[in-house]
Amino acid sequence: MKIVTVTAKNEKAAITLAAKELDANESDYNWNVNEKSSHGFLGLGGKEYIVRASKGEYDLEQVKQEASAFLEAILRKCNEICDIETSYDSENDVLLFDIIGGSSGRIIGYHGENIDALRVILKAMLERITDGNFDSRFNIDCEGYLEKRREMLIDQANRIASRVKKYNRPLALEPMNAHDRRIIHFALTEVDGIETCSIGKGSRRKVLVKPEGYENY
Repeated sequence: MKIVTVTAKNEKAAITLAAKELDANESDYNWNVNEKSSHGFLGLGGKEYIVRASKGEYDLEQVKQEASAFLEAILRKCNEICDIETSYDSENDVLLFDIIGGSSGRIIGYHGENIDALRVILKAMLERITDGNFDSRFNIDCEGYLEKRREMLIDQANRIASRVKKYNRPLALEPMNAHDRRIIHFALTEVDGIETCSIGKGSRRKVLVKPEGYENY
């Protein structure tokens, strides 16, 4: 979404000015106009408007269909014949693509490396087909891998937390993607005497588990 503040006599004039400032046609965007304030005596000098321009809503069903076909095509090129089942968790705003069939071990990869790669590719595709408006979370699963991975990460988080409390010093887990880091953070939220944070950059970003209030790291 793009936001522009303009001074105009009315809302229609505000949209025209905003479109000009964005170097776009009025038909290129959906417009939302809110009056901010008036200028001059009795507003004769024009009013100040906040204009929000967005590409608009996307059709979730169409996105699901196109993304599923895209994943199937990628897997077919890797000699994996699979079906893609999609589901949407409206409460948490999460779109799930579940890969059915094929060689699950090969599709998942070592520690989920191949699924992570598919997730990166799919994210770029979703951004492209929604003109950058795709703002839902999504994930890719295969043969229940996500739940198994979640259980393993929670177990690992609890074991690390026990060691941190025992030795009163911070410990870092191995680098992992944002989805896995969220699981670690959430799993340790209610553990007394423990804090977590993410450190590192890019593919080396990881979770640090430390005693509560610990600063020397």
